Amino acid sequence: MMAFWDPYFGWDYHAIGQIVFALSVVGAFLALFGATEHGDSLYIYSIMGLWLTTNSSIVIGSFIFALVGGFYFWRLQNGDF
Repeated sequence: MMAFWDPYFGWDYHAIGQIVFALSVVGAFLALFGATEHGDSLYIYSIMGLWLTTNSSIVIGSFIFALVGGFYFWRLQNGDF
């Protein structure tokens, strides 16, 4: 599992760079797919945005749950528990 925070050395900039590069490659591939199949390079992203707005309560609830979970994980890593 890839972690962006190392408890001994702090931020792992190499892992952050890897995930940014991987997401950029996937995003470029999706844009190329949209441009070749549907004539619009933002077709996939508009479908994702439509899904996010249709299921906004699930998205907001999941975001809140992940934010609170991340906060408590951070507290656990720092020894506050």
